[in-house]
Amino acid sequence: MASSSTNQVYNVADSNSETLNYIQELQTIEQGIFTNLEQNGSSMTEAEQNQLLTQMNDISQMRINLYQSLSGMNNIFQNALSNSRETLDEQIVAIQIVENQLNDAKARLKSLEEEKNNNIRNIQINDYYSERFNQHAKLMKIIVIMLIPIIVLAFLYNKGFLPPVIYYSLLVLIVVVGFYFIFITYNSMMRRDNMNYQQYAWPFNPNDAPNSSGNGDNNSPWSVGSTKLCIGPQCCTQFEMFDVSLNKCILLPTSTNQSANSTSGTNLNAGVNSTLSNLGNDITNEYNGLSNSAAKYLENL
Repeated sequence: MASSSTNQVYNVADSNSETLNYIQELQTIEQGIFTNLEQNGSSMTEAEQNQLLTQMNDISQMRINLYQSLSGMNNIFQNALSNSRETLDEQIVAIQIVENQLNDAKARLKSLEEEKNNNIRNIQINDYYSERFNQHAKLMKIIVIMLIPIIVLAFLYNKGFLPPVIYYSLLVLIVVVGFYFIFITYNSMMRRDNMNYQQYAWPFNPNDAPNSSGNGDNNSPWSVGSTKLCIGPQCCTQFEMFDVSLNKCILLPTSTNQSANSTSGTNLNAGVNSTLSNLGNDITNEYNGLSNSAAKYLENL
């Protein structure tokens, strides 16, 4: 739409320029007729003078018509420009309305998000205090359960139904068992997390954590010690090849393994034969030396 309005403006401007050129040409012609009439009017007949005057009047009327046409075109252009401005203003108002609606929707969405977060927070708080209350109720139940048999034993002991040995033995047993469960429950309550009562807050000291310097400390999980690291194909054995797509070593094909095995077997057999041959030569030399020594000893005898 903007390009159409721009083309219309250019067309009106070209038409106005062309109309002004026509008006200037008519003025030049009219000026020439007037000069001719002024210079040669005395030598012209009345009919010739009337003819020139008629031409001048016609040219003047044409100029008037062109001026009116130019004025009309300017009015049309002004009206079109005014309509374009009104349309633009209406579009701006519509865009502003849509923008305000979007901002209101964003505000409502943010309000709903905050309300949801507040509800979740309230639920979490209620869960926390509910779990805490249940844990306290459990502790009180343990205390009550421990006190009931103590009261019964004290009643029976006061009435003379229980001897002192049995009374004090049962009393110590109940107190020990009761305090054991009380200690476990109380310790669990004290170790609960402040934000989530269903979780424990485990103690952690950052200074005791292993460092990541990798300086060869055996207690450090990042320690490499004296172990030589391998990267990529360096980690593969002679029976494996490095697969770039899998980023790991894979076994070579069977034929390659067999050729590698046969090569290694041949090298092993050659090494064993060489070792046996050298050992045999050493034994033979030693035997010959002993034989010569024995012969010389017998000759001396």
